[in-house]
Amino acid sequence: MVNYAQIKDDKIIGMCNTTFQNLLNVEVSDEIYNEYLENPNKYIWDGLQVVENPNYEAEQAQKEKERILELFMTRSDFFDGTIMAWGVDENALLPLIQSMVNVMPLDDRLKLKAMNNFKNALNFYRKHDLFNMIVNIPLPLTETLQVTIKEEQLDKFFDEVANGSKETAWQNLPQPELIPIPEPEVPEEPNEVE
Repeated sequence: MVNYAQIKDDKIIGMCNTTFQNLLNVEVSDEIYNEYLENPNKYIWDGLQVVENPNYEAEQAQKEKERILELFMTRSDFFDGTIMAWGVDENALLPLIQSMVNVMPLDDRLKLKAMNNFKNALNFYRKHDLFNMIVNIPLPLTETLQVTIKEEQLDKFFDEVANGSKETAWQNLPQPELIPIPEPEVPEEPNEVE
């Protein structure tokens, strides 16, 4: 059986084993045909032939990032996660984040908006400004413990909650680590002048 890509306005609009009038019908291999059925974005029409999309990986990564940013969880699910991961609830976490945000070199209105959303939101969206502000910045939980949330950890936390794994999603959050204690400076001995 022969497989064809149907081309219209220099774009692949489908593939099947039939030709259509008013479309450019280009013969394709079984491999391209089967891969196209699995993932239509993997191939493009370059004006002469069907080829693998050179931007495919970047486009897929961008789509995945956009999907993650649209994820959300309830306020309760978020704080259930922080309680399980760090033993910290909403009442303890809010002042910690507030103090951290207050010293950030950002527009005060942006900080106020982020904290207002954090205090009052019924649901937390991954794209929320505050989550973007706190990634990769150590957040002190106690005098001796801190957490540094990586973007990938936060993404995975939101993704697993959205996929129904609320009971274990918290395991994607970082474990608390000891706050590094700076070594005391030892004063230099003055040079004796004879």
